[in-house]
Amino acid sequence: MKTSKDKLIKWIHIVEAETHLRLAAIITELYFSKKLYDALTLGHFSGISEGWIYTTQQSTNNVRYWIKLSNDISPSKTDIRFINHLGTAGHRFFYLSYEVFNPVTPDKPPTIKVITREAYCDKSNINLEMTPESIKLQSLISNLIENYLSGLTFTIEKPLSASDWLVNVGEEKLLNIFVQRCLLNSLGKLKPLDLDAIALDEGGENLIFLEFKKKYPTAGSNRPKSPKKKPDDYYAFANTILTDALSIKNLNTKEKFSKAFNNRGFSYRRIAGYGLDLPHFETILLCERAHIEYRYVIWNEGNIENKQDRRLEESLSELREVLGYDLHPKSKPKWWIRSLKPADVDGLTYTFGYDSGSYSKKARMQVVFDAEKKQ
Repeated sequence: MKTSKDKLIKWIHIVEAETHLRLAAIITELYFSKKLYDALTLGHFSGISEGWIYTTQQSTNNVRYWIKLSNDISPSKTDIRFINHLGTAGHRFFYLSYEVFNPVTPDKPPTIKVITREAYCDKSNINLEMTPESIKLQSLISNLIENYLSGLTFTIEKPLSASDWLVNVGEEKLLNIFVQRCLLNSLGKLKPLDLDAIALDEGGENLIFLEFKKKYPTAGSNRPKSPKKKPDDYYAFANTILTDALSIKNLNTKEKFSKAFNNRGFSYRRIAGYGLDLPHFETILLCERAHIEYRYVIWNEGNIENKQDRRLEESLSELREVLGYDLHPKSKPKWWIRSLKPADVDGLTYTFGYDSGSYSKKARMQVVFDAEKKQ
């Protein structure tokens, strides 16, 4: 039986009930998707693909398992180019299609049935096959989603705070959003990360990975005390500093991180920048190895001096002030767009999940890129 739009909107709010930040991010991602297809129409890209996530649990030796959430299995020239390009490096690709079944009674969760097929490419087509690995992955994902949904309460009436935007979204897209949120929320042990979009440049040859955020710059970050001696591996430093900070006793969080940074040759400098989580930085490292452009696109609505509370930066109340329910901005957005490489990192900082809508509430490290630095 077809699921109504009202039910889908309610279910999306239920699965994202822990943080209003994720609901706001869903809306801004819808806006970004609209902007991408506007750019496609204008000829700035020759192809766009959305719906890809990857898991790090199965990844070894810089090889990833990529999963595309889509009921459309027709070959996309962007996907063909993507799979052909990274497939030569041993990466594996899976298409995950889905059906959602209404619960027998309103107090029960809906049922999501998934089918996972492994994707192989020749130069002009994608072939999908049931392989031992795809069957294993399908079973794992099915069990994790079922367990996740069974732990939620579907009888509680929650404020549908994002419904003003979602009511204008088609049912198929709402269905995709609901399944995507269930997938990402349930795959915690597989450490999933979504990729906002993959694009082909105007000539149709070069791949571009696109990461979109609506955020304010950080007030500052921790930089090497000797600027001429930037670390070769910020990733290693970030993980070491996080371990150091969490092992320090009898200090508050700010003091722990300050001491850990200082012990590793870093000092705080008040230079505005934009942070990026380490798993995304891993993707930048992958892009450099694979000769793929990584483009960081930030909608900056304000500046750090005017920000009162980090937790409000992606809140729905703030979003209502800048984005109409038809996904049209109320004023011209301020964009910060950079093509990033590992050498572009300028510093490190730390944050917490409750400040950004992350799936984990724990402290985590970010690399930082100067906001004022020219491309």
